[in-house]
This record gives sequence, structure tokens and C-alpha cells, in this order.
Amino acid sequence: MYIDNPNAIVNIQKTDLDKMYASVIGGVWYVRQGAQLNVEYSTFSDVNATYGAMMYSISLDFTFNSSNSDYQCLFTKRIDVVNASLDLSKWEDGSHTGPNTTNWESTFYIQYATGINLFANTYKYCYVPKEGGVFQMIQTAMTDQGTEYTYNAGVYGGVINCNACQLDLVGTRIKFNIAYEGGALYV
Repeated sequence: MYIDNPNAIVNIQKTDLDKMYASVIGGVWYVRQGAQLNVEYSTFSDVNATYGAMMYSISLDFTFNSSNSDYQCLFTKRIDVVNASLDLSKWEDGSHTGPNTTNWESTFYIQYATGINLFANTYKYCYVPKEGGVFQMIQTAMTDQGTEYTYNAGVYGGVINCNACQLDLVGTRIKFNIAYEGGALYV
């Protein structure tokens, strides 16, 4: 979905999206300009794009609200956090895309957003050979309540890479994630 309208408000409820692909940007959403995206009781699985496998947003004053939804990047793969052959030091230069990784740059790439508000979601099986296994955020504010992050990996931040961000986590469960630096968070 390509959104390029500064007044756009998009609501997605009780929706299942599977096997979504974009050749370059935004496997599910590419938000150039948009006011608000609301997702409730939905499932997203097996997505891919080089930049922003789930979402790529560079929209100023954008708000992303998601509740009670499941985000599963890869349907069939599961990261083995004990497997010593998963050498994340090789990821540092971005050249490693082994059997347990993807070739995309980010899962959720969000820059300049006014707010990311998450409640009781699940994010799993997201492996990124760059910053932040699930979220890479720049100058963005995020609030998360009761979300669970499992089996994700990134070079700098197994779950979240936050650059010049405000980050509030309440009752968030982060387990079985891995990174070269910052197993869960890289701030």
C-alpha cells in the first residue's frame, strides 16, 4: 500500500495479509506522506522488500497505532539463538545473508513519526542484517504496552534500533532475540 496524502487516515481491522512483496520499498506499507495508520486484530506474515519489509515511512507528523495484531516476518524460518554458526560479527558490514537471515535493510523503517503506539502485538521471526531486527527508528517517539518480541535478530539492536528517539516500554516482553550489539535494544 502506497500512501502519499498528508491527510490520509487508513484503518485496517481483522485483516490477514500473507506473502506481500515489493521489489524495493515497503512490503506492506510505503508512507511518503500520511497522517495516521491504525491496525487492529490483524495478521501479517511472510513479507519482503529491500527497505521496510513491513513498513517504510518518511512522513512527517505520521502516527502508527497497532493493537492485538501479529507480525511474523518469515513464516517458515525460526532463528536458533543457541546456534554458534550464526556469527553476527559477519553482519557488521552487511555482507552476510546466511540461511537464518534475510537480505532486507529493515523490517519497520520509520523516520520523523510523531508517534508509534503499540498495544498487545506480537513480532517474531524478523532477521535483518542491519540496524534493528523489528524497528529502525530515527527521530520518532514510540510507546509500547504489553507487546511480545520473540526470535528476532539485527546487527545493532535485536528488536529496536532507536536513533534520536523517545522510547517508552511498559509490560513489554522481549525474549529469544539476538544481535551483534544490543541483544534487544540499541539506543
